[in-house]
Amino acid sequence: MLFNMRRELNRKLFNFMTASVRNKLNIKIDVDSNFVILTQLCSSDINMYLVAMASFCKFLKPKSVLVVADRLSVDEIVLLKSCVEGLTIIPIAEAACPGLPKGGCWERIVTIHRLLSDNYVVQLDADTVTLKYPHEVVAAINENISFTLATRMGYEKWTLAETSEKISEIDGDHVQLLAEKSFTKMADADTRLYVRGCAGFAGYGKGSATLDSLINFSSEIEGLIGKSSWHQWGSEQVASNYVIANVPGSVILPFNEYPYYEVGLNADAPKFLHFIGGSRYKRGVYMMLSRKIISQI
Repeated sequence: MLFNMRRELNRKLFNFMTASVRNKLNIKIDVDSNFVILTQLCSSDINMYLVAMASFCKFLKPKSVLVVADRLSVDEIVLLKSCVEGLTIIPIAEAACPGLPKGGCWERIVTIHRLLSDNYVVQLDADTVTLKYPHEVVAAINENISFTLATRMGYEKWTLAETSEKISEIDGDHVQLLAEKSFTKMADADTRLYVRGCAGFAGYGKGSATLDSLINFSSEIEGLIGKSSWHQWGSEQVASNYVIANVPGSVILPFNEYPYYEVGLNADAPKFLHFIGGSRYKRGVYMMLSRKIISQI
């Protein structure tokens, strides 16, 4: 309870201290660009999203921007459209897909797959900041190469069988662990690939995957660990890790340049930072960087 109270207070303080981004931001799209940006967004993360967009679009201009709206109000949608040119809003209820889980960001990955026949899609989480020119990302987009964020345990691709072996000694009942431990039971486990990455920032190459392939993978895992487990929050990241790992030529961004924030990290060093929930407000680093980004708009 104390943790939740502290987190809520920190969130309110962040939104108060970054409120000016709502009046200052005016992102322009580039119809000649070669990628789109997609984010799933809820009301509490609007300021975070605008900071993420301001920092990323300082270096790369998309041809369009889409938001999967998780119960955003009419006024919030009007605000977002005033900050981002040509913004397309997709109500979360319209993004669901029969045969796949609902919630837990599944509507996000479903929408991505629906776009891939005609677009390169960058999935940009709201809790991210782009600090320097992201050379690796620019190259990936220009060459239609899919990418994902690394983690400390996910900096290279493994086969499904290798993944199950490497995490076999990790205890826990989180859906990611349950799914990864089941990989060894899947067909072609010695040839199909996986990366223990992070779906918070990912690039999906044009034509790289189909919705049918996503449904097939989800059905396989659900058959192994059960619907009640697979439909928990966290399974979408497993799916993203699998999809990107199996795209020929896909890359894992270098962790030292694209890390998640941890206390003690030199925030001036990376090109990109992901502020995952557990460390988002520690030491005031996220607030400081966000206010700096806003001051430069």
